[in-house]
Amino acid sequence: MSLRRVSGKGQLVIWGLFSVLLIIGLIMMMPKAFSQEPEVVATVNGEPVSAREVQLQITRLKAEVMNDFSKRGLSAGSPDFWEQTYQGEQPRQMLLDRALQETVRRNLEMKLAQEHGLIPFSSYEDFLQAWKEENQRREEAVSRGEVIYGPKSYSENEYYNYLVSNIRIRLKEMLSKTSQDPLYTSEEELRQQYEDQEAKWTGRLEETAIVKISFSYDGSKDQEKKLMEAKEAVQHMNRMKREKKSVTKASWSSPGHLMTQQFTPDTYKEDIRSSHHILAVLQVLEAGEIYPEPLDSGGSWDVIQLISRSDEGGDGYENNLESIRRSAVDEKYEVYIQKLMKSASIDVQENTFSSVWKGD
Repeated sequence: MSLRRVSGKGQLVIWGLFSVLLIIGLIMMMPKAFSQEPEVVATVNGEPVSAREVQLQITRLKAEVMNDFSKRGLSAGSPDFWEQTYQGEQPRQMLLDRALQETVRRNLEMKLAQEHGLIPFSSYEDFLQAWKEENQRREEAVSRGEVIYGPKSYSENEYYNYLVSNIRIRLKEMLSKTSQDPLYTSEEELRQQYEDQEAKWTGRLEETAIVKISFSYDGSKDQEKKLMEAKEAVQHMNRMKREKKSVTKASWSSPGHLMTQQFTPDTYKEDIRSSHHILAVLQVLEAGEIYPEPLDSGGSWDVIQLISRSDEGGDGYENNLESIRRSAVDEKYEVYIQKLMKSASIDVQENTFSSVWKGD
């Protein structure tokens, strides 16, 4: 075999071609998992909806769907629970439909918030970046010894719920200022609102206060680990109760993020959307009692203690004016969002959407 030497210049050309081919080969061999493009399962008014967004809502709504079918007589512990059909409805399909509807709603609200200058983005990918930056900001603040409000870091679900909740509050404020705004409520409408629901405003109104200890998780393995920590927290809280010790931030030294939370008539409509599972268990608790099992809130296990439950007599129109206004704006906001949802162009990619979640 004869060898032909290549000049220095020729060697550079060959090595250049080799490098290009190597890079192309690596790109072609790169696993799909490394791709930055999210898996798209639908579009809303042409904007992509990723599988990750829908999966987040599936996690949040699973308990709600299980509870609905359990009330009808299906066993939630059955291995084929999600695939069963009851009166023409299947738990798995209902969960997928509800998760998609909630994802569509949140997409439209995010877009609305962007249009009104409340946030600089509307896509979920941009949200994920904002979430990572917020957690980094918090970690750096803690490392510098600064005081921060809320948890040291948010789970994806916690930050998304926090962002959406604040967006809804701000949108209601912005869209109800003048008579030209879609949520504006006139004096005549407020009077009508009061008269239609007079019993509500002159009757007895309930307020509850709770202690909630959250254990955020990320993935199924972490979920099991955090569930065990949450169960240990239930036992610890019961020991403190027997010893007549209050569960406060100052007295709580075990794992978990502790916070106090209030549910009032003024916040009920938002509470029923974001904390329906907590409100349900509060109905069976007396003041001071701890719910015996951690609640899965989609992204975190929550341990709940009812601190107090109180009610007060209503005060009539004048003294309830701001509450009446908030209630009227809440109702108009819901109608407004439902109209946006009905008029939205939603294109579901059935093949990818049906495989988003196949049950436990």
